[in-house]
Amino acid sequence: MFSLLLLALAAAGGATYLWAFLQWRQTRSTLLLFNLLVLGAAVLHALTGGAGHWAGPGAELRGYYVLPVLLATVALPASLFSFAGISRGSGFGWARIDWGHGAVDILAVALLIWSLPGILTIRTLAPACWHDVVWYLHSVPPPLFCPGHAPDVVLPPRPPVVPLVVMLAYLGLGAGLWWRQGWPWLLLGMGVGSILLLMPLTWGPLPRFAGEVLCAGVMVLAAVRHVRNQPPPAAPAAGSS
Repeated sequence: MFSLLLLALAAAGGATYLWAFLQWRQTRSTLLLFNLLVLGAAVLHALTGGAGHWAGPGAELRGYYVLPVLLATVALPASLFSFAGISRGSGFGWARIDWGHGAVDILAVALLIWSLPGILTIRTLAPACWHDVVWYLHSVPPPLFCPGHAPDVVLPPRPPVVPLVVMLAYLGLGAGLWWRQGWPWLLLGMGVGSILLLMPLTWGPLPRFAGEVLCAGVMVLAAVRHVRNQPPPAAPAAGSS
C-alpha cells in the first residue's frame, strides 16, 4: 500500500514535470531548466522508492539509484543559479548588484565541486525497509534494517549541506516574493516541504519523499512564473540589418 502511495506521488510529480517541460520548450529558459532537473531527480527518487517493493533489496535496486543521485548532485547546486536569476528579475537589491549575484554563482560552483565526490559513495548505499517500502540510504538506522540485509557497518549520517543551503535560499526567496509581490506559494510550499524533510526517518520514508517532490515542485512553479512575467524580446528596429 505505501509503495503505491509513493508511485502515486511520483505520478503527480511527473505530471508537474511534463507541464513545466512544455513551458520550457516555449521559452528555452536556463533558469527553468535548472529547477526542472531538481524536480526530475525528486520524481525519479520517488519512482525508485515505490518500485523497491517489487525489486527487493539487492544490487538491481541499488543500480536504479544511480540516475537520481547523479541528477541531484548536479541539479541542486545549479538551482542556485535560478535562485539568483529569479531574485534579480524580481528586483531584489542584492541580486541586482553584480557582486551579489556573482557571489551566489560562485557558491553554486563551490557546492557542486564539494558534492561531486559523493557520487563515489553510491556503493555504500544500504537497503532500508519500512512496511512494504524498500529504498536505499547512505546511513540506515537499526529500526529500518531489512531482514537478512543488515549493513556490515552503519555509517554516520552525511551532513545535508547542499540541500540545506538550497532550502534556506528558496525559503528566503519565497519570503521576499510574498512581501514584495504578494505571492506566497513558494514560501508555503518550501515551508511545508522542509518540515516533511526534517521528520525522523523512523517515521517512514513517505514524509521525506513527499517533501522532496513538494519543494522541487514549487521551485519549478516559481521559475515558470518568473519566465512568464518577463517582457517579450524587443523587435528589431525597422531598416536594421
